[in-house]
Amino acid sequence: MVNSLSEQYAAFTEYCLGKAQWYKNKVRFKRKFSIFIRFASISILTIAGILPFLANIITIDNETINGYVDDLPIYGYVLLAIAGGFNLLDRHMGYSSGFLRYVSAQMEINRLFSEFEYKWICKVNGKVLDTIPPEDKSELCQLIMLYKQQVDTVEKNETDSWISEFKTSQSELSGLLKSKTEEYKRMAEEQKQEIESKTRPIRKAILIIDNYRSFSSITGILTHQGEEVENVQVDWDNLRKKYILSGLKGLSYEVLITAQPSDGSPPVIAQEEIDLTETKSVSVQVELEISEEEAEG
Repeated sequence: MVNSLSEQYAAFTEYCLGKAQWYKNKVRFKRKFSIFIRFASISILTIAGILPFLANIITIDNETINGYVDDLPIYGYVLLAIAGGFNLLDRHMGYSSGFLRYVSAQMEINRLFSEFEYKWICKVNGKVLDTIPPEDKSELCQLIMLYKQQVDTVEKNETDSWISEFKTSQSELSGLLKSKTEEYKRMAEEQKQEIESKTRPIRKAILIIDNYRSFSSITGILTHQGEEVENVQVDWDNLRKKYILSGLKGLSYEVLITAQPSDGSPPVIAQEEIDLTETKSVSVQVELEISEEEAEG
């Protein structure tokens, strides 16, 4: 129990210096990480900004090295992502903001203590504390309580600031994780659909050509939703006079047949639909007829 005025003064001095020393000790760790993250981010951003220019300037005959030079802009994007990760880590771990809060709190406590000592010296005015009249002792005790409350307010404000910052960063991190989770789920679903599409059973279509003998050449274009389909194997069966389309997927296709009559008349065009959504194989009868006008011409 602190009773005498000198004991109260000593207790308050120890209290203030202890608070200031606590912030001083804690700020060292945060200062190191804050400086490291800032230095690393600036260095990485500088390198990332230089890489695209190097890709345009450097010309080396060696093909292997040229491959690396061509990839320099890609490495720049990777470095930008790393720099962003450093800043995200700093934001959510609170190294830089904590460093500033601690420094500010330490300086404010030291300022309050210096101000208290000045007022204390002015009021005591060289008197022995035990001989000070009761009314002056009461005033000095109130002075100690006033500045202790102010020191406590500094600590409370710093803690409230940390709580608010922590809640904000947690909310932002949760939102970021949620959006990334949804994005990855969507990408995984698209990749799953793509894999399923590639692993579906191989299907084929048979186009049976009528009166093929009337034409010198027959060609066809296979499309799906208006886009030409590639990587389809096309075989012409001379014996049975039909086209065999292999390597198709379970989709609906359109085939456009263009046939050139043997007598040199204008080409004959026919369009047919091929539906492989529910079957592995389908046969389509293609009718190529020469109109009477074309035959007479």
